Amino acid sequence: MLKAYAAAANEQCGGTLTYFELDKENTQMYTAKIPDTKKLKRYKDYFPDAIKHGEGDGMTATSGKYQEVKYNGGLSQTYYQSNTGRERSVLLDDSGIITTADQGKYTARSKEFQFIATDNGTYRLSLSNGSTFELTTSGLDMDIQGDINIKATGNIKMNGARIDLN
Repeated sequence: MLKAYAAAANEQCGGTLTYFELDKENTQMYTAKIPDTKKLKRYKDYFPDAIKHGEGDGMTATSGKYQEVKYNGGLSQTYYQSNTGRERSVLLDDSGIITTADQGKYTARSKEFQFIATDNGTYRLSLSNGSTFELTTSGLDMDIQGDINIKATGNIKMNGARIDLN
């Protein structure tokens, strides 16, 4: 059934697919609606293997589209922002992981931490215990829920217009 559905959708022959399921007691007839647009394109006849989702919004050649490419040694997943086509991507390969956000907010989350980078140049790291470390264009703010230990094998220098110790 899946092969018939995929073949019909890929050939843009939308309509209704009728199929039958057989069991020990009877035969059931079902129907499934097939769209007549190619929302998923799979290219297996060349290397690298690519999957494309979406027709896009027409504002740029790539805007509103998603592409996944599997190549020798890695996998690339790229979404192009609606209206502008700005890239949001994840590259997983043998050398590591690279994430890209061409403008817009960038967020990485796990159960224990959250990292956010914004368009205005703010970087914020938050831990599950409430500790935060925030670097902005105007300075650095730290709110640490626990001890701060500073250790150096050399000198520690502090320089500022004023140093307040409480």
